[in-house]
This record gives sequence, C-alpha cells and structure tokens, in this order.
Amino acid sequence: MEFKGGQGGFQLKVPLNWEYYNQQGIDSYVGEIVTTQNDTLHFDLGRYSNSLSYPLYRGDNDQDESKYKSKVYWKKINGYNVKFACHRTESSSDYGVYFDSVWTINNSDDWRDKVKLTIYGFNLSKNTKQELRAAIKTVKFITVPN
Repeated sequence: MEFKGGQGGFQLKVPLNWEYYNQQGIDSYVGEIVTTQNDTLHFDLGRYSNSLSYPLYRGDNDQDESKYKSKVYWKKINGYNVKFACHRTESSSDYGVYFDSVWTINNSDDWRDKVKLTIYGFNLSKNTKQELRAAIKTVKFITVPN
C-alpha cells in the first residue's frame, strides 16, 4: 500500500483487506488505516510527529500516566532507527511505531527540519500488532525533490 502526501510518503506491504482513509493534516501528512479486525491505525508523517514517549491519550481528559505500564524498545529497520512502544492498562493496550528521522527538509541540520513517521493505534488486537510489526519491516520512503 502506498501513502503519499505533499512532501513525500511511504510504502508498506500490508494485508490486502486493510483500508486507507485520508485525513486532513495541518503541517503533516496524516491518515487512518482500518485493519481486518476493525482496528484503526493512525499515521503522521511530518516534522512534529508524536515520538511515543508518553502514553497516547484519547481525549478523555484522564492524563494520569502512572496507570500505564509502558514497554519501549528500539530496532534498526532498513537503516532507520525505529521505536516500538506499548502503553497498557488492565483493560487496553495502545501500540505504535516511530521513525525518528526519515529525511530532512532542504538538507538542513536543524532538528525541526527532520521528518518523522508515527503509526499508532488504541486498544489494538494481538493480530493487528503482529501484522503491523511485519509491515514495518517492509517500509520504503518516498521523497519529493525540493
């Protein structure tokens, strides 16, 4: 599946029945992917993508981080540093992946010009997490020439 916005995009090999829905972003390319299990994965490709350093809040005004048990680890995939993060409570498991530096805008060394990618979801099924981990290993990035 190819995801392409104004500044570039990415490709992932995902199950054929996953569906992509474009979303309106302000300063990045964002979208949603609905999986076979009806789980929704959100993605954000841009300079200010969420680094998954803290639990992902759903807008329920409950920002008590102490209730989350977080597991975070890094892997090198296709030359990129990728963070895998799982934030869980007793009843749900939020999961995501974060590429910390995909490319830079205008060949700048400024951290604010580094493009990042985050893909995450809330209360994901075990199967969706496994399929996402497999898909991440196939990532290819598409850049638009400046």
